[in-house]
Amino acid sequence: MQSKPFFQEAIAARRLHTGILLSGLLLGGTCGCREKEPARIVPKMETSVEASNAQAPDARELLVSAEKAVTLRNWSDANRFLKDLLVAKPDHPAGLFLMARVQAETGNLDSAIEMLANVPDNDAKFGIAALGQRGEFLRQVGRNQEAIQVWQALLAKPSVANDPFANQIRSQLAADLQHVGRRIEAGEQLRILVKQSAATEDQLRQLLYITRPPKTREEFAAEVERERLRTQGVAVDSPDAPASSDLNSAWTSLIERRTREAIETLQSVIKQQPSMQAHALLAYAYADLQSFPQMRATIGDANSNSSLPGNLRDFPSFWMAVGAQALFEQSTDDAIGAFVEAMRLDPTSDRAHELLAAALLQAGRVNAAEAVDERRYLLAGPREAYVAVGAGQPDDLRAGKFLVEDLLRLGEMDQACEWRKAIAKRHPGQWGSADEVKQDCAEWKSLAKEDRLKRQLAGISVDRYSKPDLAWLRSTPKAISSTTKPQTTPFTDPPFTPPRLVDVAASVGLNAVFYNRPERVLKLMRLHESLGPGTAALDYDRDGQIDFYINQASGDPPLSSGTRPNHLFRGTARDNGSPVYADVTSSAAADDRGYGVGLTAGDWNQDGWEDLAIANVGQNRLFLNQGDGTFVDATDRVGWSSEKFTASLAMADMDGNGSPDLIEINYADDPRVFEPVEVNSLGLPTNLPGPNHFHAANDQLWLSDSLGLARQVILRRDAIVDLNREAPEQNSPNTPVPPKASGTHAHTPKNLLPKLGDDAFPGLGLIAGELDGQPGLECFVANDSRPNQFWKISRTGSKVKLLQYAETIGLATSSQGKTTACMGVGAADFDRNGTQDMVVANWYDEWLNLYQQVRPGMYRDVAIAFGLDRFSDHQVGFGIQGIDYDNNGWVDLVIGNGHIEDLTHQQLPLQMETQVLVNLGDHFEQADMKSTLGGYWDTPHIGRSLTRCDHNRDGRLDALLSDLHDPLALLENQTENDHHWVQLSLVATSSERSAIGTRVEIIGADKPAVASLNTGNGFACRNEPVVHLGLAGISDPVDVQITWPNGERQTLEQLTVDRRYLVVEAQDAWPE
Repeated sequence: MQSKPFFQEAIAARRLHTGILLSGLLLGGTCGCREKEPARIVPKMETSVEASNAQAPDARELLVSAEKAVTLRNWSDANRFLKDLLVAKPDHPAGLFLMARVQAETGNLDSAIEMLANVPDNDAKFGIAALGQRGEFLRQVGRNQEAIQVWQALLAKPSVANDPFANQIRSQLAADLQHVGRRIEAGEQLRILVKQSAATEDQLRQLLYITRPPKTREEFAAEVERERLRTQGVAVDSPDAPASSDLNSAWTSLIERRTREAIETLQSVIKQQPSMQAHALLAYAYADLQSFPQMRATIGDANSNSSLPGNLRDFPSFWMAVGAQALFEQSTDDAIGAFVEAMRLDPTSDRAHELLAAALLQAGRVNAAEAVDERRYLLAGPREAYVAVGAGQPDDLRAGKFLVEDLLRLGEMDQACEWRKAIAKRHPGQWGSADEVKQDCAEWKSLAKEDRLKRQLAGISVDRYSKPDLAWLRSTPKAISSTTKPQTTPFTDPPFTPPRLVDVAASVGLNAVFYNRPERVLKLMRLHESLGPGTAALDYDRDGQIDFYINQASGDPPLSSGTRPNHLFRGTARDNGSPVYADVTSSAAADDRGYGVGLTAGDWNQDGWEDLAIANVGQNRLFLNQGDGTFVDATDRVGWSSEKFTASLAMADMDGNGSPDLIEINYADDPRVFEPVEVNSLGLPTNLPGPNHFHAANDQLWLSDSLGLARQVILRRDAIVDLNREAPEQNSPNTPVPPKASGTHAHTPKNLLPKLGDDAFPGLGLIAGELDGQPGLECFVANDSRPNQFWKISRTGSKVKLLQYAETIGLATSSQGKTTACMGVGAADFDRNGTQDMVVANWYDEWLNLYQQVRPGMYRDVAIAFGLDRFSDHQVGFGIQGIDYDNNGWVDLVIGNGHIEDLTHQQLPLQMETQVLVNLGDHFEQADMKSTLGGYWDTPHIGRSLTRCDHNRDGRLDALLSDLHDPLALLENQTENDHHWVQLSLVATSSERSAIGTRVEIIGADKPAVASLNTGNGFACRNEPVVHLGLAGISDPVDVQITWPNGERQTLEQLTVDRRYLVVEAQDAWPE
């Protein structure tokens, strides 16, 4: 069949709007910012004088001749005729249109684009056709930004917008927007296609996660194949990443929480191709780093740029930035309103869900936060089901039903309908008849807009939390800390003295190696086998030299007891005064053959001798110190008789009755923790055990009386417990009964996963002490992938009231609203504002939390602002302690890192570096220990429990670090400097004698110099119970104010520096 002349084709295109021209367009594309309209260019034509003076051919004749030449594909003749035509009539629409065809056929697409740009959009015959063809040519040469403008111009024309072929244009627009990273705008176009029943399955897939479309089946299969090859030792290249200047790579960096990398990318993108989307993302990235002045400047730049189409308020990331600032300033209602708007604009955003849940928690709306969190988990269902959906897929129908069910619950009625129609069509009669499908769709789509929005917002009312007034964006943001300089300002005081921490364990007799089974394993570890041994520092014989207790496991719970003993190392002084240690476990009767995890020590019976409490996977133990160098098992006094999975313990007077209590932090209450790890045909783990696999356990408090007997209290939010009841309650009403062992390592059923408002969470670390500036003690619990908890206990007679309010004081989640995999905890006044802060170690691809106590009892996570994300996002942190290694008054960090499984086939290290992060006042920097010291620092480790002490009494703090594989390390501080210090050993008389919760402050210091006596001390550990204060260059005697746990204050005057003092409440200090 002979093809129509191109001129006739143009007329037909006008009648069909753009259908014929766009029918062959390829889907795919990118997005970007508005470019300038192409300059009007007509090719330069050289004509002879004779030709100029001759009678010019009629335009009609030239056009007909050119058309015939095109039909014959004689491009040179066609070009000659059209040049003559355009010299005579440069604005001739048909000539320009046909010349574009000639230029395109001869490979000059850029020239073709310029020709089509000169055809007026409102030309009755060629305007629409020229726009459509120009859009196609633009995307062919990679000028997708301009193509987007063309598609938008076409859709703005009523004659096109109302035509059936408009959906082809809209599909192309969505593809180009997606291609260049303008994903929110692409999602808007895809939703329109869905409403018009014109979306393909691939477009439906993109709507499952607008800002990060789920992998296609082909991409997923390729990823699985790469993984298989890697396990066989085959070197496999990863798929090419997008260019660093691409908006898509910025999306990836933000979603994967590489915020600093995203900022660099976005800055480059905005210089080259500015758009409202890029500015909105950059504003959020700055807010994520708590760089609020830069966030506001970015918003201001976008709003003042009149050449940028659109409005920042149409982008979820803008509202997330606004909400982040509001939450930082503890304006919770404004934060909630902003995050609700972000979630309304993109109901598939995981980050918006996390932030909204965090803000709701901080506002005390726990039930609403739970609903948002549950919706976030529900989002994963359709994304996972999609992989199994499609023609020829064996689970197409089954997975499709799950997909549709989840979409209906999420409020995506239109999408659910389109998936139902597509899948049911592939399985005639198996999922209803055509009429039944139609009827179901009609019913789903009839759901009122308000009800759909309610599902999309997890029941949150838009009316209750309106969008915040943005006038405050023009005000000056509050500083991160009134005591620190901006991060960009060089900090020259204090100086950065290189730390010198040397492992001396072997040379001083500390020889201990941990066994997580009778024969140690580092692959396919069950959860308890990955935690390592606890460590505790105590002076059990009161000779003034610190002693150490180290846990051992070496068993297979619940089937067998341990085959190796725990270790009690007694310290004694050599002739030169340096300590040496001997293992006296047997002679001291301090052995326990349980599966040891956590440890603590304290004076349980208030006789002046420190006792031991051991946390096991199994039965916990209490050993009472007899004062003669031996211990006796007094577990029955506590009431520990059942099998538990206890990670950490602390001993402190939580109810204020003058007797110490035991805080028991439990991880799981589920027999499935003992089942083998599932493996694939290659012997690799397929379902690594984690917190959401098992039923969580309640933490417990054992309240003691003056006789050393204890009563069990299950920690439950807002509970009031009467201790006169004959039997303690065993389960929280908010906690389902744990499942029985199933013989298979499966995920916990959804109804058993811990909700945000539950009482039972998988706990790992804790700090007990005075943490809110108010009388009485508090306990902070670091939970694994669930919100942290903050408990306060008050007691009147036999009635005990339990309060848990981590959410409302800023301790439940990270600054990003994420419930991170928290493990170890350290506490100190890191920013020197006079109040205790807390730092928490986290999982790989997360980073430390630095909870700054901005005022008594109110915290906010400022880890990113202090640069801690740069050093901790690729670590799995366990033990962490604040150690002022150089005594300059600024507390630094020592962190023990190591993964929980050998995942080297996934290019993830098992062994990781131990870190020293130096506190420079306004930020932290990592010390280069390997190049300056070597030895212990030459190799990575699998660090676990970390105990702070001054084992040789030289005033320089040391660190005892356990390991899952390597021998116990004692990192002796040998840092050389001329800084001074003072240490206090405290004994309370009006409170429990261990004096937990006492606050010590140097009077008259230039900056607040404060330290507190805590216990629990992090993950599975107990520090030496000594208050240490680095004094930097202060060499004169110092005055010290002590605030005892009951609130009484005592002043000690003119204490000579560089000494340790024994301080008994209300008495003078005694040099030790």
